[in-house]
Formats: sequence, structure tokens, C-alpha cells
Amino acid sequence: MSTRERCHMLLDRLGEAELCAVATFLEKLDEEIDMEYCVALAREAEDDPDKESVSFDECLAELGLTYADLQS
Repeated sequence: MSTRERCHMLLDRLGEAELCAVATFLEKLDEEIDMEYCVALAREAEDDPDKESVSFDECLAELGLTYADLQS
């Protein structure tokens, strides 16, 4: 049995309150992983000797977006 199948089996045994607690835990875990990834990217960019800054306007232009697109 795979880990995923085992987790599904265990989740099927839980009541609604326990499932809510598990969902909250998993969401928090996902947020922490995302934050760690973002921090690592930022540190990597800071340490890059060839880094060059790009303005927000340049980013929008490169993506073919405008400020109005961000508001919708």
C-alpha cells in the first residue's frame, strides 16, 4: 500500500471535526513550505553577482499587462 493510499484509508476513518483539523494542519504546512521556498528564492537572488533589477512596469510590459489588468 502506498503512502497516499494509507493516508486516504486513515482519512476515511475520521469524523468531520478531525478532518477539519487535518485540513487546517495541511494548509498551514503548505503555507510554511511556500514561505520557505520564497525566502530561498529571495536569498538566491540577493547572492547572485550578476543580478540586475527590473521595475514593476517592465515586468508588466513583458507580460503584456497593465495596471488595469491587475484590478480585475
